[in-house]
Amino acid sequence: YLFCLLRVGICAMLLWAGVQWLANTSSIQDLILNAVALGAVLDVDSIMFAAMMPAKLKMAIQDLEAIKVKYTRRRSQKEAIVLFVVAALVAFLSVWFCVLPVAEAMEDVKARFCGGLQDFVVAENQDTQMLVSIVTKPLQGSSKGLLELAVEDAVHASDLGDSNFFYVAQTFKDFDKQRLQSMSAVATSKVHVTTDACMDKVVSSSGDDVGVGQEVMAEQRKMFNIVKVRHGREDASVCGDLQNDCGKAESTLLRFLCPATCGCSDPFGDRFYRVPAYGCAQGCQELATQLASRRACVSKKILPAGWHTFWDQWVNFTLADWGMDRDGEAARNKLLPAAKQKQDLGCDALATGVFDFWTGSSFCAGGDMFA
Repeated sequence: YLFCLLRVGICAMLLWAGVQWLANTSSIQDLILNAVALGAVLDVDSIMFAAMMPAKLKMAIQDLEAIKVKYTRRRSQKEAIVLFVVAALVAFLSVWFCVLPVAEAMEDVKARFCGGLQDFVVAENQDTQMLVSIVTKPLQGSSKGLLELAVEDAVHASDLGDSNFFYVAQTFKDFDKQRLQSMSAVATSKVHVTTDACMDKVVSSSGDDVGVGQEVMAEQRKMFNIVKVRHGREDASVCGDLQNDCGKAESTLLRFLCPATCGCSDPFGDRFYRVPAYGCAQGCQELATQLASRRACVSKKILPAGWHTFWDQWVNFTLADWGMDRDGEAARNKLLPAAKQKQDLGCDALATGVFDFWTGSSFCAGGDMFA
C-alpha cells in the first residue's frame, strides 16, 4: 500500500503541475507542444526502466505471471462511471480554478491597453496649462507603424547606437533639441546654406559608392531607413527609387536627404514644397537662383505647360496646407478664379496680383510652400 500511495501522490502532483502548465499556455501551437512534453514526462519511468535496467531483470519481469482479477459486468460499469466522474470533475475544476482566471486576466489586460476610444491624440499647453485633443482617423489593418518597428529593432540591437532608425542623443539638452527643432532650422543651418548642400546625402542604404560616389554616413542611413518605411518602400536602395514621392507634402525628410533627385535646385521644375520648411536646403535656393539667372529675363508670350500646372497645384496645395482639402469648397471657389486668371493672362497677371492673398507671400519671391 505504501508504494501505491506514493504512486498516487506522484500522479496527483503531476496532474496539478500539468494543469497549471497547460492552463497558462496562450497559443494553440504552444499548447500542443506542452501537451506532448507533458506526455514525455509521464513516460519517464518507462524510459528509465528500458534504458537502465539489466537485461536479465527485464526478462524476469516479463516472465512474471499477470495478476488475475475477476471482473464482472457490474464492476466494469462501476469503474467506467467512477473514471468518467473523476475525469469530468478534474476537467471542471481545472477550467474553473485555472483556465478562467487566466482568461479573465488576459481580457482585463486587453481592455486596459486596447479597449475604449483609441482614435484620438492629446497634448498639453504648458503656457495656458490646458489640455487639447483631436479625433484621428481609425487605424486601418494591422501593419506596424514606424515607431513600433523602430522600437522593436532597437530592442534586439546589441547597442542603441546600432539601431537602424534612432539618432542617439548624448545629453538631455541634445535630446530636446532634436525632438523640438524644425526642419526649417535644420535646412537653413550653417552647413546647409552653400550650394554643396544640394547634393544627395543618401545614394544607397548599404553605404556603397553609387550615384555621385559619396559614402553614406551612419546617421544618414538611419534617416533613409525612416524614409523608406514612411513611404512603404523598404526595397528602395537609392534616392532615385523614391523620386515619385518627392512632390508630396509629407516627404520632408526625403527632400532633405535627396535634394538633387527631388529637384530642389531646378528653377524651372516643380517648385512646390522645394523650400527649407519642407526639407530643401537653403543652398538649393541659392543654386536655383544661379541657374535661373543664366536665362534671359523675358516674359514669354507662349506659356509653357509648367505655368498651368503650377496654378492648378497652387489651389490644391494651398487648401491642403490649411487643412481644407476636403471641406473647403468656399475657399476653393475663391482660389479657382484667381488661378484661372493667372493661367489666362500669364506674366501680366502678376502686375495686379503679385501677392498670394491667402498667405500674403509674393509669388515672384516664393512663399511658404513654393520657391
